[in-house]
Amino acid sequence: MVGLAPGATTSGEQRGHEPYPLGSGSDPSRLLVAAGSLELRDQPFSTESLLDRLEAAVPEAAVPVESELLSAYDSYYYSRTAQRPLPVLRVKFDDPARTWVYIDPRMSQLVGVLPRLARLERWLYNGLHSLDFSFWYDSALWYVGMWILLLGGLATSTLGLLMGLGRIGRGTKRLVARRIDRA
Repeated sequence: MVGLAPGATTSGEQRGHEPYPLGSGSDPSRLLVAAGSLELRDQPFSTESLLDRLEAAVPEAAVPVESELLSAYDSYYYSRTAQRPLPVLRVKFDDPARTWVYIDPRMSQLVGVLPRLARLERWLYNGLHSLDFSFWYDSALWYVGMWILLLGGLATSTLGLLMGLGRIGRGTKRLVARRIDRA
């Protein structure tokens, strides 16, 4: 995996999928000030300068194989409430972990690191557990689908509870009947 910063791992705030926050969201009150002139920097950093800084920061890492400036969320960098900053630069590395890095060009800040296994986990856990597939994640259909599944789970649990209580009741009656017959 690409070692981007001391202590940077794929756990906690380094994950790129929704249930694991990536730290600060899109905060319009955040300002970037040029150190030399103390002037506000209102233009985002260029893709080339960000790639140069990334390669300088991690010289032992594999060369990036693809970089793209995303103006919309993708399947791994997304937010239901649009709190994550956009645009974001996605850089794919050709390292053994097939790492993807997300960088906020406005603040020149790393906002996510996703190796291949974390992307797989995103689909196996979040995709199946939360049903956050892009075709219905941002629509009202997600809420309808979740309510149907929740009500189905509630009905199944209630039915199982009633069947279990019935079984306990029948077993108790048989036990009491045997005790009475022996007495």
